[in-house]
Amino acid sequence: MSIPKPPFSSGKIIKLSQTTPRAMLSIAEVKYNSNLSHTKIYDEIRSGRLKTMKCGRRRLVAQEQFVEWQNALIQATPNAEGAHNDQQ
Repeated sequence: MSIPKPPFSSGKIIKLSQTTPRAMLSIAEVKYNSNLSHTKIYDEIRSGRLKTMKCGRRRLVAQEQFVEWQNALIQATPNAEGAHNDQQ
């Protein structure tokens, strides 16, 4: 039985839903799964809205922190103009 390679060993980025749950995410994974730029991700880290930790030279984001940060972004985003509104 061969041991599977980690999903990012080949440089190919895979969506979180396509992998087994992982406790820590790289910045590349956060960038890919949030559809935000490298600069915007680091702006979020500097502002303290996205919590990270250093592991050697790598900066990692706990998956729980990533989900909380995404939810906060969604809640902070105003409704798009013309969006369906249940209040009549």
